[in-house]
This record gives sequence, structure tokens and C-alpha cells, in this order.
Amino acid sequence: MTDTQFPGAPEKPAAPRSWKAEVVTGSDGVYNGNAVRFATAKEAEEYVADLAFRWILVRGTRVVPSDDPVNYRWNGSDIEPVEKED
Repeated sequence: MTDTQFPGAPEKPAAPRSWKAEVVTGSDGVYNGNAVRFATAKEAEEYVADLAFRWILVRGTRVVPSDDPVNYRWNGSDIEPVEKED
């Protein structure tokens, strides 16, 4: 029996649709991102690590879940747009 079969059991949170990368560049500690969304946290982590390597003012990075649709993939050295499904 799974926990969803028990009356009153809390619902499991839905899995995120995508993952986004964010960086801190200022001393205010505010994370900022862009509209790039990945299918996996690993893709977003590799992308933000590459971004932080190229930018000199990055003070911190993080990867957070997003409800936005996936629109890019990481190919190991760059991002590529993902075609929208109809």
C-alpha cells in the first residue's frame, strides 16, 4: 500500500517541470536568473558552473525548481534551444 491510499495522508509535492540557474553578483546577496530552463537539475548545475567560470563577479550560485516549461538543454559546453511540443 502506498501512502496516497491512506485517508488524510499528505499529498506528495509535484515534481518541478524544470530547473533554473541563479547567480549572486552583488553584495546584496540577491539571486538573479534568466529565462533558461532545463529538464534536469544536473543540466542547470553544469550550466551555472560554466557561467560562473566565465563571469568574474559571481559571488554565489544555486539551482532551483521551476514551474516553467523546459526550453533549453545543456550539451556539455553550451545551451541549445528545445523545440516546443504541440
